[in-house]
Amino acid sequence: METITIFVAGRSKGDPGPAAIGVHVVDEAEQVVLEHHAAIGNATDDFATYQAVVEALDVVHTQFKQATRDMQCDLKLDNEFVKQQLNGEVPVTDPRAVSHFIHIHNLRVEDFPNLTLSSVSRADNTNAVQLAERLLDE
Repeated sequence: METITIFVAGRSKGDPGPAAIGVHVVDEAEQVVLEHHAAIGNATDDFATYQAVVEALDVVHTQFKQATRDMQCDLKLDNEFVKQQLNGEVPVTDPRAVSHFIHIHNLRVEDFPNLTLSSVSRADNTNAVQLAERLLDE
C-alpha cells in the first residue's frame, strides 16, 4: 500500500483576522508530491486549520483520484484541538466548524478510508506553515 504524508497548516493574523492555509504532501521517499496554499479571507486559526484539511483532502483526491481509497494517508497538523475534534476525542462546539467537520468526515468515509490524523510540532510542520504565512506576509 502506497503511503503519503499530508502536512497542513491554517494561520490567521488577529485570530480572527486575515487567514491562509498551506498544504505540503510527500511520498514514502520524502519527495514532494504536491503543495497548495490559499488565502481564505478572515478566520480564526482553528477555522483556517479546518479549511486546510478540507483543501488538502480535495487536492490529494484530485491528483490521485480513486487511488486514495487504497493509500495510507497520514495527515499531520499542528493544531492539537482541531485534531482532537476530527478524531472524535472532543466535541465540535463551534457552529462554524460543523460543516467542515461533516465534510471531512464524508471525505474520510468515501475517499480516504486509511487516513490517520496525528499531531506534529510547528517546527516539524515548517513547509506547510511557510506556505500559509507567505500569503499572510504579502
